Amino acid sequence: MSGSPERRLTPRCRLMVPMAFHRIGTLFDGESPTRTINISIEGVYFSTHLTLNIGERLELAFRVPKRITGIKSKSRQFTGRVTRIDLMPHGLLGIGVQLLCYETPRREPQAPSSLSHRSRRSGLFVAQRDHGVDAAGAARG
Repeated sequence: MSGSPERRLTPRCRLMVPMAFHRIGTLFDGESPTRTINISIEGVYFSTHLTLNIGERLELAFRVPKRITGIKSKSRQFTGRVTRIDLMPHGLLGIGVQLLCYETPRREPQAPSSLSHRSRRSGLFVAQRDHGVDAAGAARG
């Protein structure tokens, strides 16, 4: 929103990174693909046609660019909370999400070629919920 004071404590980068998200705590209604509009070390902003609510918890998956963390880009699965909703053109909603914690995909052994692509990419994740690491994976001091 223009005219509102900036409350952000960390700088944000205008980056369009492919991502997917879904609601937590509801019947699984599938993942919604989109792109980020901007990313900071503590949050992400994106657009969607889905109606979300302030305080709603989401699971988001995207590759965090080196520009944000200072380390090699890695795919991460985040848990976040909707903190902002803006009306945008073409019936879209701008969604601001505070990133609370993340999981890094675990390397899996190569599956036999007879398995489907979906089977080889099962969702095995290792939690990184250490208080010494922020949501984007950078060490906090």
